[in-house]
Amino acid sequence: MTAAGDQGDGPGGRRDRVVRLLQYLDELIRSRSVVARDLDDHLATLPLAGEGALTDAWDADAKPGGTVFTVPRDDAPDSPHARLLRVFDELNDHPESVELVLASGLLTARDGDVGIRAHLLTQPVLLERDRRGKKLTVVLPRDSVPRVEDSLLLAGLPSFDLSASAELQAGLREKARTVLDPACSEFTADWLAAVAPDGERTSTSRPPWSCAPAARRRCSASTTR
Repeated sequence: MTAAGDQGDGPGGRRDRVVRLLQYLDELIRSRSVVARDLDDHLATLPLAGEGALTDAWDADAKPGGTVFTVPRDDAPDSPHARLLRVFDELNDHPESVELVLASGLLTARDGDVGIRAHLLTQPVLLERDRRGKKLTVVLPRDSVPRVEDSLLLAGLPSFDLSASAELQAGLREKARTVLDPACSEFTADWLAAVAPDGERTSTSRPPWSCAPAARRRCSASTTR
């Protein structure tokens, strides 16, 4: 029995297979939903930094089950807490059709008459409210990993070559726990060079930070700095 065989059959190998299976099932489900290729089609877009930011501090290296950021209670109608609370209510009212995600790499592209202005990287997260209602907390689920949306956003568009995407994604999973990790900036640059070499037609914001609610409808909270 070779060392490679040991690794493939060991806990690490089994985990990789489970992750790939979950990603496949996730893509299968999302491929049957309406693909939102523009931020304006999202349920909400909320910045993590800059004007109107939800927070000025987050854990880009949060471990599975850990807190990404917390927003304290503020009863002002347009406060970060109030805007995020509206997302919380949407998640509770429509759990089958609204998903909250972290997102990064704002992709701007055009292929013929099709325009794209959406996040390349997303990652499902949970939004929790404490019992006393004093804060809202964004938590990383234990099975949450960064996912690359290119196969959905660019499906059927001949100007983009996704043949190198799978290898790039494997490298991203080794380097980044969340889509807020600085390693995502390097990934978006490599992805852009490999998939869409025509830089005048396609670009990604760098660094690409974002927090988004997504799936059939996307509540999108994004930060680009």
